[in-house]
Amino acid sequence: MTTMNVTQFKTHCLGILERISDVPEDIMLTKRGKIIARISPACDPSEEPWKDLHGTAHFDIKDILSTEDIWEDL
Repeated sequence: MTTMNVTQFKTHCLGILERISDVPEDIMLTKRGKIIARISPACDPSEEPWKDLHGTAHFDIKDILSTEDIWEDL
């Protein structure tokens, strides 16, 4: 993560945007020493990051259809 002043960002904006598209990293923009914004590279839509979640959720169908526990808790 890189931190830079807003004035530096304004001066080198196009180069910085090209750099983060090549080397993904977040850039924190500061004004008078306080972080005011974060610039991060966009996700490539062709990557389809939701596919990483495939197969990560597991449940037992008996748990979903069982109503006994629900009524006992009431």
